Amino acid sequence: MHCRESQTICGVCGQQVDSPDSLLTHLQCHRETSGTCSICKKSFQNMETHMRSHTGIKPYPCSVCNKSFPRPGALRRHKKIHSGERPYTCQHCGKSFIESSYLVHHLKMSHSERPGLPEGTKQFSMML
Repeated sequence: MHCRESQTICGVCGQQVDSPDSLLTHLQCHRETSGTCSICKKSFQNMETHMRSHTGIKPYPCSVCNKSFPRPGALRRHKKIHSGERPYTCQHCGKSFIESSYLVHHLKMSHSERPGLPEGTKQFSMML
């Protein structure tokens, strides 16, 4: 009979456990602490997902380039790079974006006009 090392590792914190059953028990500690993170003291609805930001664990690999991501949404956004999908288009300049929030940011930074300024002018402020 051979001794073999356990290959069961927590996908949240990277801790190695003895068996899949032990992993299920261990994962409860992450779910039960949902709320305030003990590391950064911020509140989160899904502590299991948040802990990946501290551990660097990225369990969602891209099937095209093998780059990995900590959340499925980040992987979905990344895949648009490969597909060329850019469904959000600026009506002012025609530039397109993979996320609606990127378009909103673009509109604020590139096309927002301040009252009292000449057409096409942007106002910059600097704090000293």
